Amino acid sequence: AAAASPGDSALAVRLDAKTQSATVEEEEAHVESKTIVATEAVGKAQRYTKTSTDTKKSAKLMANSEKEEWSIKVAENTRERTAEEKEAKRRKKAEEEAAERRRKAEEEAAERRREAELEAANKKMCKNASITVDRAVVLLVHDPSIDPYVKVTYRGPVNKNLTFQTTYEGHTANPTWDHTETVVLCNKYAPMRFEMYDRNWWTDTL
Repeated sequence: AAAASPGDSALAVRLDAKTQSATVEEEEAHVESKTIVATEAVGKAQRYTKTSTDTKKSAKLMANSEKEEWSIKVAENTRERTAEEKEAKRRKKAEEEAAERRRKAEEEAAERRREAELEAANKKMCKNASITVDRAVVLLVHDPSIDPYVKVTYRGPVNKNLTFQTTYEGHTANPTWDHTETVVLCNKYAPMRFEMYDRNWWTDTL
């Protein structure tokens, strides 16, 4: 084989150097590409982390907002329910008071009707009369210091007991009153009572 010339050797060296230089550049470009990719990945990761954090914050804020709205609604419902309960109690009390007033009015009206009916019935039986308390002769006490008088009780209108009394006669056991009273008698079956008292003794009959 023919020996290589110096020119060929120099060319080969230059080609080899160029090849090695291209290889180094490719490797550097590859490393730079990897660095860019890694940087982009880190950026994406950071953006994802930030987005995730923002999403969590947003979700938390939304949850707090919903909780606050729910609390407001609960408070409003409670106030409305309390107001409705108070109104219901007020209406119930007013209805009970109205019913009590109606009951009392009906009872009073019924009582007035009964009294009117009784009075009307009594009027049919009532008669005008005169009762005279004349005198007493020789009272059992035989005490000339007594001051005797008489109380008379009779049945009047509306089936009530009524009373009148004479004046007293001073210091005598033989009093003369000659007292006449005009009355209305409404029950002919009811007895009249004549009771004699000493003015000096309010509780004891003679």
